[in-house]
Amino acid sequence: MSGTYKLKEVRILLQSGVSLIAEVDSLGGLNSLLNDLAGEKFSVQKISTVEPPKTTVITTPSAEDPASRVETKAALTAGSLAKTKLVAFKDNAPQLLRPNTFDNVTDALLVLLFAVETGLRSSKISYDSFKGLYEAQNIKSGTPMRILLSNLRTSGYLDKGAHASDKALTLTAKGETKAIEVLQQQCK
Repeated sequence: MSGTYKLKEVRILLQSGVSLIAEVDSLGGLNSLLNDLAGEKFSVQKISTVEPPKTTVITTPSAEDPASRVETKAALTAGSLAKTKLVAFKDNAPQLLRPNTFDNVTDALLVLLFAVETGLRSSKISYDSFKGLYEAQNIKSGTPMRILLSNLRTSGYLDKGAHASDKALTLTAKGETKAIEVLQQQCK
């Protein structure tokens, strides 16, 4: 016989119904095992190779799913945004499902901007586009949106340079960190 193969494991089913798994490295080793079993008065019913262990495939939401991108970046468990009914995406637009659950308007705005940047993979959003998105959220505030955004810039949550150059809104690292903290708190 050729030595170009190597046996690793074989399953031996005995007449008594006992299944035996043995590690052997050659046909000679297998033959020796079978002779030992016969010497002990065990009769072999069947010999087969051991099937590799079945692998379990865990599926996760697609990385193309905006909600899962937000959950991943914010270190949330998969499906937590849907479970808490906090943020959802419809027609490529984020929606705050319960905007009144946020402690303040600032938190709601930061989460909305974070959802745009992370979920939609957009580094910035124009002021006019964000204004329409904000108005669709039904966020209760007595303060005009431009004042709210000015407060975010003053607090260091929004990039002042992006707004000055092309009237766009983009979160700073501080703003992103704060949005993640708010999401983690809301999704507990």
